[in-house]
Amino acid sequence: MEEDVTVKPLTLRIQDLNPHIVCSLCAGYFIDATTITECLHTFCKSCIVKYLQTRKHCPSCNVKVHETQPLLKLKLDIVMQDIVYKLVPRLYEKEQARQKIFYQTRGLHLGHVRPDRSAEQSFDQLARPAPTLHRGHFYCFDKQVSLRIEPSSNDAELPKILQKFVRCPVRTRALQLEKLLRRKLLLPPTRELEILCSGMVLDQDTPMKKLMVITAYDEKEDIPILLNYRLKKQ
Repeated sequence: MEEDVTVKPLTLRIQDLNPHIVCSLCAGYFIDATTITECLHTFCKSCIVKYLQTRKHCPSCNVKVHETQPLLKLKLDIVMQDIVYKLVPRLYEKEQARQKIFYQTRGLHLGHVRPDRSAEQSFDQLARPAPTLHRGHFYCFDKQVSLRIEPSSNDAELPKILQKFVRCPVRTRALQLEKLLRRKLLLPPTRELEILCSGMVLDQDTPMKKLMVITAYDEKEDIPILLNYRLKKQ
């Protein structure tokens, strides 16, 4: 007779994980997590770059990073950053709001900021001036996310689009998807669309990165995030 074994879910407190996801330089959660390849200690990008401007050793273990160019031994840790955003509630939203205020106070626009490159590139390459790119190529270095776009079940006025699967950069915003749908559906300018995720109407400025955090999107499985669209009530 087989014994009935009930597996209880494992519960972790965020404070138990803090030693692994908090930057020792600023005592805050990792933002743009960056790892020293010589010892694999991780810090915020801005913290470790500023620290290595005057020092050559890791602040955690004191190992020498590089004799003359320590930034060459830094790598963006995208996986760690995604883990932090998923573990810490609303951290991603707060960081986006902070960046928006930062650029607005300096008369800049987030769309003009050079995108992060792959973690495989060195900080020496990132420090070089960015080449002038065509306006349509701003997001060409971003990670990609898969979407499945369907009409809302309670909106019989709208047909299904022929190509419902979309793969786009994580910085793509709901407004850009709305413009794409309007062209596909041949909607007149007087009719407005709403895009929904899990029944929640998305603000036009909502980036797909936020949806990845909300839905716990798994990049390895790459199961598309379901989005619905409907006509906005007039």
